[in-house]
Amino acid sequence: MKYPLTFLLDLRKTRMERCEQALAQARAMVKRRNEELGDRIREHKEFLAWCDNEEDRIFVELLAKPALHQKVLDAREEMLANRAREAEFLKRIDDARAALESARAEEVKCLEALQIAIRNREKLDSHKQIWTTGFKQAEQMAEDAIMEETAESAYLRGMTAEAQ
Repeated sequence: MKYPLTFLLDLRKTRMERCEQALAQARAMVKRRNEELGDRIREHKEFLAWCDNEEDRIFVELLAKPALHQKVLDAREEMLANRAREAEFLKRIDDARAALESARAEEVKCLEALQIAIRNREKLDSHKQIWTTGFKQAEQMAEDAIMEETAESAYLRGMTAEAQ
């Protein structure tokens, strides 16, 4: 006889496979988000290095020859504007960190779902094994009973034949 909960076993297998796929996708997303964070940090460092070089260039230009007061003010404004752009880079870094944390949370959620799916599948596998063992024992007992009945009736027929 076929295991009566085969459909449920198939359903649990499908759920487990879906959880495995979701976990793989979540791990890939964590990897991508981690790389994005690294890119944002690298961009920020490159920007800071560029700002330092730009400021050095401006100072060299100002110190090379006497400068008008307006030229000094313009240079100061340019340096402040460059430093103000740093906030954009820091915001991108914060956004990348938040996206990474969100991806990590999703990965944990998928891992927990997979663990639950595995436990549920194992429970049903265990039940199937117990059911199969019980079913085989019942079949064996039925066969034994038939064999005993057949042997007993054969014995009785033999006794009846001898008595006649």
